[in-house]
Amino acid sequence: MTLDDVLVAAAKAAPEAPLKIVVSPCLLGVDVGWDGSSWPEALVQRICGLPSVDAARLCPEDHAMGTPRAPMALHHGDGHGVLDGTARVVTLGGRDVTPEFLTGATAMRELAAEHGAVLAILTDSSPSCGSNVVHRGEVPERAYRKGDGITAAMLRRDGLCIVAQRDFATLHRILAALDPDHVVDPEAADFVDHPWYRAYFG
Repeated sequence: MTLDDVLVAAAKAAPEAPLKIVVSPCLLGVDVGWDGSSWPEALVQRICGLPSVDAARLCPEDHAMGTPRAPMALHHGDGHGVLDGTARVVTLGGRDVTPEFLTGATAMRELAAEHGAVLAILTDSSPSCGSNVVHRGEVPERAYRKGDGITAAMLRRDGLCIVAQRDFATLHRILAALDPDHVVDPEAADFVDHPWYRAYFG
């Protein structure tokens, strides 16, 4: 499903026929980050709090490995590489945790299918949920590469629209489609238009 499809569905959503989404719970203030923290994002919280939205929540990593857990990164590719068998997820201590990540991603895929979700709002940079950038684990300083995490890749292949918490322009558009009274911030930009992203990736 494209973003335009999601915006059309959002404009038609109502409490009796809500927009179905899946979301990373850390963006809603649930402490499931690798270190037991969360990264609440106000726009995501507003979207998920609307009566015309039905948001199912799951952290793939917490589901498979619990919280807290060791920091991890993708090696030799992104989530699509993991699904194709050419990349792995490894902790900073050197333990391969690819099977656990696939377990968590599959759990999110099953939840999205059961829920009838058309949109996933996920936490960027995560080896599970990243959708703009992920860490290059094979580089000592944990530099970044463009790409999807494993869960994002799996959901994207299933046809879901993927949006990151840093995609402020898109989040504003979704919120405005759901709530006609919402005033879009004209300065909002998606992460690919952020100066850091443009400078880093040239």
